[in-house]
Amino acid sequence: GHSDREWPEPNLPLLKNALSQTCWDGPGVTRRNWRSLLLNRLGTLDWPRLVADVRPFLEEPASAGLLNPDDLSALLRSRH
Repeated sequence: GHSDREWPEPNLPLLKNALSQTCWDGPGVTRRNWRSLLLNRLGTLDWPRLVADVRPFLEEPASAGLLNPDDLSALLRSRH
C-alpha cells in the first residue's frame, strides 16, 4: 500500500460540488479547512451507505472495509 504522505489532496471543486448536492450549508471548503470540516461531519455520516456508494470506485473493493470513522479521523489528524 501507499504511505499516507503520498495521498493526493482532494479535488476541492469536486468536493464542493458533492457537498452542495447534500444541502451543505456550512462554510466554504478551502485547502486550509477541508480536514476539519470533514472531521466534523464524520460522526453524522451513514457509514454503511457511504461504504456501499464508494466501493465501486475502489481499486480493491475489499478495502472498503477500511472505511470507518475512527480510522479516517486518525488519518486526517495525522496529516495536519
